[in-house]
Amino acid sequence: MTKLKALLCGSAACFAAAFSAEAADLPVKAKSVDYVKVCSAHGEGFYYIPGSDTCLKIGGEVRAEYAFVDGNALDDYQIGFHSRAYVEADARNATEYGTLRAFARLQITVQSGAYVDAYSEETEIELDRAFIQYLGLTAGRTQSFWDFTENTNWGTLRFSDGHVVNLLAYTHTFGDGFSATLSLEDPTSRHSFDTWIGLDHDDRLDVPDVVAVLDLEREWGTLHLAAVAHENQQFVLEWDRTGNMIYHSEWGWAIGFGARVNVDAVAEGDYLWLNAGYSRGALPYLLDDNGIRPNLFVHTDTNRLTSIELMKGWQVSGGIVHNWTPTLKTSLFGSYAEVDPFMFHPTIPAFYKYREYRVGLQNVWAPADGFEMGFEVLYVDIDNRLIAGMNPRPENDADGNLWEVRLRMVRQY
Repeated sequence: MTKLKALLCGSAACFAAAFSAEAADLPVKAKSVDYVKVCSAHGEGFYYIPGSDTCLKIGGEVRAEYAFVDGNALDDYQIGFHSRAYVEADARNATEYGTLRAFARLQITVQSGAYVDAYSEETEIELDRAFIQYLGLTAGRTQSFWDFTENTNWGTLRFSDGHVVNLLAYTHTFGDGFSATLSLEDPTSRHSFDTWIGLDHDDRLDVPDVVAVLDLEREWGTLHLAAVAHENQQFVLEWDRTGNMIYHSEWGWAIGFGARVNVDAVAEGDYLWLNAGYSRGALPYLLDDNGIRPNLFVHTDTNRLTSIELMKGWQVSGGIVHNWTPTLKTSLFGSYAEVDPFMFHPTIPAFYKYREYRVGLQNVWAPADGFEMGFEVLYVDIDNRLIAGMNPRPENDADGNLWEVRLRMVRQY
């Protein structure tokens, strides 16, 4: 037995010596000089870019959604398929005067059917966000400061909650949750019009939309007050003595109010939200993309403009979010909108009134961190009809109602 042990130990020693000699001939791996370090100063998910003091966070989202629409002629396509991906980068630096931030997000969407109102598949690649923030300034492309965003609905409610524009804004923080913002915003996406009488018309971009906002954030919730001034310009077949087309301008405006009230006494994370607004000549700030987008109508006399009539409207919307468990929540929401335009035809006076209400229910389950799946049911009732005079556009004299059912899965990372 002793001889066997000696033999085994001797063999092991020889093997170790041979291995050590062979390993000595292998190249030595160089140690990494720069390491990716966690940057906790700006929140979770940030890392220092090697060799700099810039903190970077890379993220994104993948969304799959399916829609079924059941109604009358308001919707010709009853089903729709929708896929969307976001890729975003958030870069921040601590400077002597505060945090310098640059944020960019690319959005890619492929959808068909009810989402595009066509029997085809459409692909869109958009720059959803691209802005710089420093010293209270926000410059670039981001969500309008007018918007109120405490809602949870996927389908459309009648208020502006996700309008992305190019802007230049300054926000002053007073402390104790109170801040004020003045924003100069690109009006092109909200600059809509229609004479409905077949005259030549066009828009001109002279001044930005001016948005003023007051925000209050406290433990009990938030308050949001907003006002906007929006210039409407139009020309018809009218020239001055030098032969130049005459533009006619009329300023429109809108005011808005939003509130969120936390009701943690019922369940942690529960809250109520409310949004309301009134507009004269700036309806897209109230109704966003709703198909009733003109801001004005014209009074004419033998193809000559005599005056501009600004459209008026108002809306109110609200909802409640209840958490049954930390991973299961239900939202109930609705909106009502009314537009009271005066429409004039050269030979046929006509007066329309647009009314609409929407009510919806949504259930969402979050079984894993960053992942949600759920469904939403939305009912829409529209009353868009002629109430006085003769109708120059019969297709607008219609009542309608429809149901929308959506299934959605979202993964954020």
